[in-house]
Amino acid sequence: MSALSLAARRAAPLLGRRAFSTAKPAPAPGLKNVVLVDGCRTPFQPACTAYNDLMAYDLARLALRGLMTKTGVSPDSVDYVFMGTVLQEVRTSNIARDAALGAGLPKSIPAHTVTQACISANQAICAGIQHIQTGQSDVVIAGGVETFSDVPIRFSRALRKRFLAMNKAKGTQKKLGILFGGLKMGDIAPEAPAIANFSTGEVMGHNTDRLCDRFGVSRQAQDEFAARSHQNGAKAHADGIYDDEIFAYNGSTAEEGIRGDSTPESMAKLKPAFVKPHGTVTAANASFLTDGAAATLLMSEEKALELGFKPKAYLRDWTFVSCDPFEDLLLGPTYATARVLQKAGLSLKDLDVIEFHEAFAGQARATPRAPPPHRHTSPASTAAAAAAPPLTPPRRRRTDPLEPDGARLGQVLRRQPLAAEGGRRADGEVQHPRRLALDRPPVRRHRRAADHHHRQPPSARGRPVRPRRRLRRRRPRPRVHRRGVPAVSGRYTAGERERRGAGPRAGGLCCGERVWRGVSEHHSRDDSSLPLTR
Repeated sequence: MSALSLAARRAAPLLGRRAFSTAKPAPAPGLKNVVLVDGCRTPFQPACTAYNDLMAYDLARLALRGLMTKTGVSPDSVDYVFMGTVLQEVRTSNIARDAALGAGLPKSIPAHTVTQACISANQAICAGIQHIQTGQSDVVIAGGVETFSDVPIRFSRALRKRFLAMNKAKGTQKKLGILFGGLKMGDIAPEAPAIANFSTGEVMGHNTDRLCDRFGVSRQAQDEFAARSHQNGAKAHADGIYDDEIFAYNGSTAEEGIRGDSTPESMAKLKPAFVKPHGTVTAANASFLTDGAAATLLMSEEKALELGFKPKAYLRDWTFVSCDPFEDLLLGPTYATARVLQKAGLSLKDLDVIEFHEAFAGQARATPRAPPPHRHTSPASTAAAAAAPPLTPPRRRRTDPLEPDGARLGQVLRRQPLAAEGGRRADGEVQHPRRLALDRPPVRRHRRAADHHHRQPPSARGRPVRPRRRLRRRRPRPRVHRRGVPAVSGRYTAGERERRGAGPRAGGLCCGERVWRGVSEHHSRDDSSLPLTR
């Protein structure tokens, strides 16, 4: 659901759903004006439900075909296709090209796929804007697709190596020997794609739990936000707000993941899903795994007017930032917002509507609590947990579904922050014919004390200054073990050596096995004929 509340939707009932201003904003110097013509998406469904028998290719093909049907754009006028995805199918490694051919686009139209975790479709849209701004294309289709109903599950690495080695073997007997020789039970277990961050080994739910603890977001606050999201999402479907955005699949636009009967009391019964047993993120106040696809039609302003399209929004600027994936994974919106605000010369006071669409209610409640305290927001609501977007497609939703609602509010300033796995973040400006789009300022808050980085010395705080003692690790003296003869401080006495025929060299190390820090080393001396033992 969009970030605008239902009350805001009824604020200007006299305006039509597509009543946009015709005022033209000034283009960036030396660059073409890029406009958003339209967009559409499939219904977002929980994994392994409505799209259980479809590949990601099928969903992307449906989204492209639905966009061309909705807009009526000629396939021959499209110059380029960009698609974003995360879980790539080996058979459709360039899913943008395959889906474009399956949707009926000409074979002469180039296409390529991008991936950047959860903001892959955002990257696709930004790549399309760059193509248009630099004059390489005039008409671009950009979007994203994701499915968890058909994830690529691989064999284990040991089993894959055996299969590859079998291709070089000749004869059935040799191939079977390579396959089953020394095979362990653990090698047969399949490997599903991990949704955890490769660098940290954590899923975003763990980071959300720490973020909620850092900014004091309670379990009750998360459940209340999630319940409101589901209720608003169900009401939006009932009121037909999504009719212009979602095209029907099998005759229905319903989204099974939205539960309009959800209440904070029912959500409070669930146990923590990530940090157990004291975590606050549960399956109810977090999004479920989702299947879906979306597509947008981008054009240069001149081309859109030439083809008879009325721009819905002017796409101005964007930015991508990275942050610490351990502690600041989900605070990327604040860092990206600061950069976009600075480039646009605006502040939060210039905002009328803020859209914040994320997969966790805790993150949506925690990030706005970051300093500075002067935040300017409208009475907006979101269905982040209810809409439960997939990893990639919903990024298109940041550029289309809110446009009609913004037009109803008149002069609306809005920006769209998007989080991604790995500490990456996308942020962009969408300027309507009389509007802009921005976000919130950067986080300056740390989980520790406010003066953590500017602490006074211990003497100024009234504590005695203790000199730090440098600990020196003593190197243990080697011990030489010899059969029947105890080692004396790692050496043998002269009498012991003479008795065994080693000569009168007192205090010298014998040929033996010196043991130091659990590592055995052989050191030869001139008395190598002496009997030794370990």
